[in-house]
Amino acid sequence: MAATRLMALHINKGKTLAQCLQERTDYASNPEKTEKGELVTAYECDPMTVDEKFLLSKRQYQHITGRHQKNDVIAYQIRQSFREMICGEIDAALAKRPKDFEAFLKLFEAAGYEYKTGKHTAVRGKGQQRFVRFRSLGEGYSEREIRAVLQGEKAHKANKTVALG
Repeated sequence: MAATRLMALHINKGKTLAQCLQERTDYASNPEKTEKGELVTAYECDPMTVDEKFLLSKRQYQHITGRHQKNDVIAYQIRQSFREMICGEIDAALAKRPKDFEAFLKLFEAAGYEYKTGKHTAVRGKGQQRFVRFRSLGEGYSEREIRAVLQGEKAHKANKTVALG
């Protein structure tokens, strides 16, 4: 399961609300990232016209209520990320104190992850299309840092924002 977060989308400087909405919806519905649109959904509108429907609804709201937004948030987007989940899995694996990096990777494999080694070690969980490099996970999660923990050279500080299930 991926971690889910709600992200505020803002108006970019030098662009109109309509331009920003169009760019955001084009990006969010990118066929390469959404299995050719299979993962795109919309509520109470057609995904093909969501930016136009949003602009119309916003204008109607302002006309009816007389209220105007004081900040530059134009919409919210739900995003899923596997990174937080992978960090949680690293924390759990390190808590089991594997004897070396290879044993550490075997714990990942036993948890349902696929891994690949080479210039940069990376893992991929079920449902993920792409591998995630350890070095991209942030402080305390690079391969070098994990190896240092396994060799007793460094203490691991678990990511507090990740809930382990």
